[in-house]
Amino acid sequence: YIAGDGKQGDALEVIKKGISERAYGLEQVVQALEPYLTNTKDVIRQRGVALVVETLSVFLEERRHIDKDDATNFEALTVFFVAKIKDHACVREGIRGLHLLASSSSSSS
Repeated sequence: YIAGDGKQGDALEVIKKGISERAYGLEQVVQALEPYLTNTKDVIRQRGVALVVETLSVFLEERRHIDKDDATNFEALTVFFVAKIKDHACVREGIRGLHLLASSSSSSS
């Protein structure tokens, strides 16, 4: 999907299954996407960040919130999305990611 072959829905289904089965978490997904998130092509970076946002959304659907055990991930994702706001190709996704994190934080307090 990210490189232009395939659909986002296909990638999301694989990720959703892995998260619901607890085969991997947010950190593993972000690490696997690193080559795309740091790519020099704007469209590739944008799609990579969009997939991180959708992964976060799936994670929050499954678990409802980020708990204390995920606090390190929460902080790392916050830093990640703030950095993406500074990347002109990824502003929208950075804001969407921060909104999801803020929403999950307020619902878990």
